[in-house]
Amino acid sequence: MYKDDPSIFAWELINEPRCQNDLSGRILQNWITEMTNNVKSIDNKHLLEIGLEGFYGESVPERKQFNPGYEVGTDFISNNKIQGVDFANIHAYPDQWISGSNDEAQLKFTKNWLESHIQDATALGKPLMFTEFGKSSHSSGYNVSVRDSFLRTIYDAIYASARAGGACAGGLFWQVMAQGMEGWSDGYEVVFSQCPSTASVIQQQSRRIAGLN
Repeated sequence: MYKDDPSIFAWELINEPRCQNDLSGRILQNWITEMTNNVKSIDNKHLLEIGLEGFYGESVPERKQFNPGYEVGTDFISNNKIQGVDFANIHAYPDQWISGSNDEAQLKFTKNWLESHIQDATALGKPLMFTEFGKSSHSSGYNVSVRDSFLRTIYDAIYASARAGGACAGGLFWQVMAQGMEGWSDGYEVVFSQCPSTASVIQQQSRRIAGLN
């Protein structure tokens, strides 16, 4: 049974839940509560996270200033207060969320997005993992150096948090692929053999984080 598998790090309830016909957040709050209780009743050995993008909602309205101009029916704070949710997570795709903005604006948004969630995860008393972020090759003005700068900015913030004993100590970029997987391409893929500079940025972060242990 998977519940006894020691190689599993954590369960994710659902990837990027949204319910934009109920911006009060009640529908998803109830669903997350029900599903968390259900999963934990089956497996209380593994960690559990929700799979949120990180959008703020009605529980703390002033935090909605960090949203990219809209809401999706989730509430980062109230959702992660649910008993049984072991750690918080966020995603960031500013090239989609604030499309039309320049690279500088997207970097600024991402820095503020991560910092606000680190603050809130700290207040919640839960670890935070940045479980998806990337820069699409389909974006206007894309080049590898822009992507490398984007990843490096995020990694620097994660490392600073980890070094200070903060809530966030891990980040998973979207997404690594091997040669021959072109049919799965979505623009965000990183093929290490084709992008040595990006591979170097990721390797440096891995070594920095490992060096803290």
